[in-house]
Amino acid sequence: MRTTDSDHETELDLLLSDLGYLLRRELDRRVQQANLGLTRAQWLVLRQTATQEGRLQRELAEALGIEASTVARHVDRLVAAGWMERRDDAWDGRAYRLYLHPRARSVLLHLQGLTARLRDETFAGIPPERRAQLVDDLQRIKRNLFASPPRTRELPSVNATNPDIELVG
Repeated sequence: MRTTDSDHETELDLLLSDLGYLLRRELDRRVQQANLGLTRAQWLVLRQTATQEGRLQRELAEALGIEASTVARHVDRLVAAGWMERRDDAWDGRAYRLYLHPRARSVLLHLQGLTARLRDETFAGIPPERRAQLVDDLQRIKRNLFASPPRTRELPSVNATNPDIELVG
């Protein structure tokens, strides 16, 4: 049977989904093994905070692409555990700016080493120039998805006479 471009595109969609799942699962396993007391979500909040300390909670939520209330819950737990702190914003008394505690910085360095090892294992056998091209291509795909206009179509439905899923609208 001959493979078509359409087959490759379908395979790529599934492959990207599988890779995301497998990488998250392996990273979670390694973080658990390191016994750091952080969930992946908490680690992501710390990592993103480290890229720009002093940002507002709502700015952190935007950078992570998750709801502000979800970020607030993670930050509450991280503050209570001594990983980070909230400081009042000088211009807006209702807002908080986020900062890491020193112990969070050392744990982030440990996690960076852990993820670097995973990345090296994941990319084993792929030459550096192909790795760079792959990352560039995946970043383009991500930008394309973010640039997509909002969809107004309804969810897919199943046609009773044809079990294949088709878009309505």
